[in-house]
Amino acid sequence: MQRFYKDNKKTIWIVAGISAAAAAIAGIYYATQKKKGGKVATVTPVEIAKKGELTKLERANIIAQIKVEYEGDHLTVETIQQISDAVVKFSIPEFVEITRKDREERRASKDNLDVYIKLWDQYTQSLEEIVEKNQKIVLRELNISDRVFEDSNSFHIGNNNQELFMLHATLPHRLKGGLKSTKKLTFEEFKTIIRAQIDATNAEAVNIGQIAEKTKHAEEAAPILNNRVNDAIFSKFLVEEEDLGAAMLSFGDKKEAQELFMELQQANMKLLPMGDLF
Repeated sequence: MQRFYKDNKKTIWIVAGISAAAAAIAGIYYATQKKKGGKVATVTPVEIAKKGELTKLERANIIAQIKVEYEGDHLTVETIQQISDAVVKFSIPEFVEITRKDREERRASKDNLDVYIKLWDQYTQSLEEIVEKNQKIVLRELNISDRVFEDSNSFHIGNNNQELFMLHATLPHRLKGGLKSTKKLTFEEFKTIIRAQIDATNAEAVNIGQIAEKTKHAEEAAPILNNRVNDAIFSKFLVEEEDLGAAMLSFGDKKEAQELFMELQQANMKLLPMGDLF
């Protein structure tokens, strides 16, 4: 996936900037893929995070359940999906650790924008390194070369396989499945917090130009601003992104929740750069 991320960082940054709403979507997508017959189901992301590590046996079981199949010289889409799921599970313990550390550091520097942006750079670099390292481990265990994996991804995505594209683009949000919710919200609490998140997102939208000028790439402004929103919500309600994501999954069938969800999406769109996503 190294080449994929290098070639598609703009889209990944945009997807990363869609806040807790996107995290909920990613969680629903992930669960849907399992119902469709995904092979990697030995342990859930939350179970991994709760233990803090994968045992050797669990790692071996994850690898053993991947069915490697080819279409000509390329891995099948289903095989790539299974590999991606395995990489996510292998990466979760380190992801949870660096995310918790990042939250502490950035909240301590919330009034220093330059430091806040520098911490974002460090976090994303660490995340890329973790994913790349675990991808190499998974591929090595499967006796698949990096080149075959990259060429297979390029082949299918080049043939306009949007499902596979989004599988990779939402990888950061699928990793967030390992962040265990620690606070159960009532529907009234959920509505209050989402309304506050909408207001905070709208307020942060006016800062997008200032943030974009300070980042290496303008697309990074959206996820940075969403971090600022998440930090403001935590400061006021002591609720994390994963707590809201869990509540969204619980209350998502309620009409009022869906209306708030759409308002949040509309607010998030103000943070995104102009132009098509793909």
